[in-house]
Amino acid sequence: MAASLLLLGACGLFDSKAKFAQDLTKVDATIAEGDAPRALKRLKGMRKRAITASQWLSLAKRERALLAWDQASHTLGLARFKMPANDMVLAVLVDTLVQGGGTEEALKLSEFLLGSPYAIQAAAPRLLFSGEERDPRWWEIAAESTGDGAFRQNAAAWYAATGNLPAACAAAAIVAKDAIGFPGAAEDNRTARLRYMLALLYYDAGFPEQAIGALGLGPGTDTESRLRADWLGLLADASLERGNEGDAARFWEAMTASYPDFSPIPWYDLAVVAENVSRSDRYLESLLDRYPSYFPAVARYVSNYQNAAPPPPKDSLTEELESRGFYSLSMKDGASAGYPAREAVDSRLGAAIASTSGAPDIRLLIERAKVDERDSTDVTLSSTRIWNLLEKYSSNDLLVRYAMWFFLRTGQADTAFSLNRERAGDTDPFYDALEAAMNGDLDGAEASFNKCAASKEDSWAALANIARIREKKGDYASAVDYYDRATSFAPDDGSASDLQYAAALVLSREKDTRRAQQVLMRALELDPGNERAAAALRRLKGF
Repeated sequence: MAASLLLLGACGLFDSKAKFAQDLTKVDATIAEGDAPRALKRLKGMRKRAITASQWLSLAKRERALLAWDQASHTLGLARFKMPANDMVLAVLVDTLVQGGGTEEALKLSEFLLGSPYAIQAAAPRLLFSGEERDPRWWEIAAESTGDGAFRQNAAAWYAATGNLPAACAAAAIVAKDAIGFPGAAEDNRTARLRYMLALLYYDAGFPEQAIGALGLGPGTDTESRLRADWLGLLADASLERGNEGDAARFWEAMTASYPDFSPIPWYDLAVVAENVSRSDRYLESLLDRYPSYFPAVARYVSNYQNAAPPPPKDSLTEELESRGFYSLSMKDGASAGYPAREAVDSRLGAAIASTSGAPDIRLLIERAKVDERDSTDVTLSSTRIWNLLEKYSSNDLLVRYAMWFFLRTGQADTAFSLNRERAGDTDPFYDALEAAMNGDLDGAEASFNKCAASKEDSWAALANIARIREKKGDYASAVDYYDRATSFAPDDGSASDLQYAAALVLSREKDTRRAQQVLMRALELDPGNERAAAALRRLKGF
């Protein structure tokens, strides 16, 4: 009797599955006829007869095919209620929710798929979700689940975007570890792109040696002419970061030779590291031929001219030779100094100003004013030129600031202070402080200097001036302290040495000879050519 009941149960289950399969066939026929509403209605009615996971999934499969995402999600939700431990049903439900726009619910349910064979479905809603829940780790889960390195490459990009450069390097290194082939051989070569991405990450993370290694190159290789411009640029930057200026220059040279119009930057970098002014000017001129208004190059070209010693007067023989097209030895010596001629500087400035569209770049006009001032001993004429610029561009704060500096430097302090008071917006506290100091208001000067002491640009000068104010007030210990603080921010060793010399004078005045000698020795370490410090040290030592 029991055996008969078991047999009847098995037969009933078989009949039920067979009937379910027949009904699915009828649904497929209805879909083929194009009657989607009727097919969806039949699928919905079949839910009460679904028993196995495959039956539930068969219903959801057809609902998904008809793009009925809400109905499919409801079907799979019922299936999960009946089979809560079935990861496959849950995975399809999460994917269906994502496809149908139910990202929030998919995010909640996907947590239960972590550690299962369907972890990729757990990652999908997070990778699609645009809120705070997006995390690079989900790209790594996707990569591990699918074996697709592109996911881990995305993880590296997201780690980098969030500032986690070590994790970015680690993720990218896994993708690139099997990379083979000639570095940079083809622009569309995926291996080359991976190498470059990894090298960039290493460089940004502060590992220039690894960046060079990631590109498959090291110092002394002879492949520059075959590399892409972006590779050469990165190799140059990484070499410079390692302290190897020679290799950096070699890569920049290769870059300018193979890709002369790629960017002004390698030309400019070569000008900066050039061994002499003449060579620097040649690089700058090549750059300005291609990018006439590239301001850093214009400013450096003008600076080279400003720093040049005035040419010696020509004697009668030199003038005679020059008129006939010959060069004397002295003329050759002058030419070898490499400083650009005034005519060349004027030409470059004119080309730069002419190439700017609309209103001229005020910085270029300031550079031209600097050149005019350098060649003129007539302060009145130079001042008139500045006033002419101010009349045309009175609202330009950069020009006003330059004019303030010019008038202060040429002994026209009242004019500089007047311009500061008339500026739009807040006055410059540095000039406020100088004006207060000149008027005898030491407390007001110190308060204004303190306002600009936090500025990276003005901090050292502000601190030095506070030191002088404290010294005038007789607060010598505080003065020495401020001189020391100013030394830490000084723009160069020469300025730092002068500040230490000033501190030593205060200490000497206070009869602290031992400490004054120590500070003077520090000044000479910073600048062995500081004769004032050397003389003071000799006096203190008694010889």
